[in-house]
Amino acid sequence: TLHLSYVKLIICAAVPQKKAVNYQLLAEEIGVAEKIEWFFELGKENLYAKIRTAQLSLAPLVACDRNISQGCNPLKIIESMACGTPVLASKLPVVEEILDNDQTGFLVRPDRPILLGRKILSNLEQPEKMNEVAENALQKFNKHFTKDSQIQSLLNLY
Repeated sequence: TLHLSYVKLIICAAVPQKKAVNYQLLAEEIGVAEKIEWFFELGKENLYAKIRTAQLSLAPLVACDRNISQGCNPLKIIESMACGTPVLASKLPVVEEILDNDQTGFLVRPDRPILLGRKILSNLEQPEKMNEVAENALQKFNKHFTKDSQIQSLLNLY
């Protein structure tokens, strides 16, 4: 079984560090600060290098109007697929358009942190399954989400 002392959360934030101070203080308060590495405003190459080395990429989107009915485009999921990193994301319609549960990604009900945590741990205990899902996701990315495939989809539409 997986020993929790080996699990580390890497947070790559697009915002400056000063915007995350409250979260960093909260992590210290609840005793998990040493389990988190923070990176801020990384360039694309550095960001993709971090994603490529991750065991699992998380996209815990909340079930809100913006993510359900107003038009959400979860680029982090597509970027992770392109990097060959398995994705665990919230089971929302927009995500289900991209990921097939247990085939090209892993889905969990949104806004359920305990379920998310359990799914993270169960996935980390199944590296072969995660590798299979990551490979399937990379293939799906190459087939449907490259620039050329998107241009072709637009041409077909018009």
